[in-house]
Amino acid sequence: MAGGGLYVPGLVPVAPGQRILSSWLAHSKCEPSQTTLPLRPSQGLKEASPFLGVSKNYLAALSLAAVGTFRMLGGLKAQLCPSWQPRHGRRGLHGRCACRAAGAEDGADLPRRGAAAAAVTAALAAAVDAGLRSDDRYAPAGPTIWPPKPFKETTRSELVSGSIWGLEQVIAFFTVSANIRMTVVRLQDGRLWVCSPISPTRQCLQLLNELGEVAHLVVPGTALEHKASLAYFSQIYSKASVWVSPGQNTSPFDPSLGSHVDGVLGQGGSPPWEQEIEYKVFYVGPPETAGTYAETAFFHKKTNTLLITDAVLKVPDMPPPVLASYGYEGTPEELSLQQWYYKFIAFNFLTMRGSDEADFKALCKPPGIVSPILRFTLYPICQKQAAAWVESVARWPFEQVVAAHLQSPFRLTPAEFVDAFGFLFGKKSSWEPEAAQLVNLRSASENLDGPDALKSSIWGRFDVAQS
Repeated sequence: MAGGGLYVPGLVPVAPGQRILSSWLAHSKCEPSQTTLPLRPSQGLKEASPFLGVSKNYLAALSLAAVGTFRMLGGLKAQLCPSWQPRHGRRGLHGRCACRAAGAEDGADLPRRGAAAAAVTAALAAAVDAGLRSDDRYAPAGPTIWPPKPFKETTRSELVSGSIWGLEQVIAFFTVSANIRMTVVRLQDGRLWVCSPISPTRQCLQLLNELGEVAHLVVPGTALEHKASLAYFSQIYSKASVWVSPGQNTSPFDPSLGSHVDGVLGQGGSPPWEQEIEYKVFYVGPPETAGTYAETAFFHKKTNTLLITDAVLKVPDMPPPVLASYGYEGTPEELSLQQWYYKFIAFNFLTMRGSDEADFKALCKPPGIVSPILRFTLYPICQKQAAAWVESVARWPFEQVVAAHLQSPFRLTPAEFVDAFGFLFGKKSSWEPEAAQLVNLRSASENLDGPDALKSSIWGRFDVAQS
């Protein structure tokens, strides 16, 4: 395949997490703003408020804006209706319109009232926006389609000395949250290769810019959370090349990819970084089905590191540190072990059965596991295509893995990578669940993929219906 990619045709619907959020995202889809966020030296994080991680500066600005707005309302009412008289009572300042009391027609006042309401709304929005933007964690509307919003704290870790870094934020849906990682590789010319852009807060951009010049932006798959910020990054780093996996812009909920895309991985020309970072694409989608799924694996030859998104993950004993910025359900705080067990099990749609600790520790034990969601809702309908991709990736001589979630880096050999996918080859995998844990995933698979998916050998050994 041109460009060094392995292109695997097939069929699959969108991932269940993306499908579940589709109706919500339909009401919050945003396009990139026309201006970039101004960079300035970090002033440090503001003291956190117990209200969803919102800074006290923001709450103060919102309160002042509200007070000013109420005062403005009184003035506007007096101008629109000279007979309006302010009155004080148990509920504070309010008023009475004499012409309304007399039964006067209100139709003539409607345009003026609409204009006044618009002016008040604009003033309040401007004041609130000013308060938000004073915090280095503030993110524009587009990338915050994955909560928490409007703030996202960013942490940076050196994953492979002098070569690979991870910048992490939180994605959350009420009590279910996870870390998400943008991978940054320093190429031989000193410039940066950036994969899976995250929300471009000032804090995030400063941490990135400290590493060097951004030369290349990469979207490794079709999952929404790994491409939602591409348009912002390509606008901010306008000289950077942009490469994406196949299967983009196939859903009405897909975000804009920005002003330009230089190439689609596995379809056409070779990217300029291919001599240092090889890649192999797994893609299933139309014309067999309306949905798509793609994940691209990368191999950084200098460090023998496999760079992946969701394919194989290492579950850490302790929660990733960045999760403390969101806490259990929005209030910044350290997670207890019981809360961490719950979050991971719930995030993967596993059925809770009163043994969270034991079930979690079983997931932690292997050197790497396949996401339960992908194992039971994706691979049953594209088993042969997935197996071919796994075998191809395992031909690289990697020694460690950097993934987009959970722990990174983690030691993993090609043989252990294949072992994690044992279910594709009719063998036991590095992690084997019990049927009682799969009730939720069985329902999801049947609803998303149809009853034929349950006939796959991946489901064959689990008598979930009777669990």
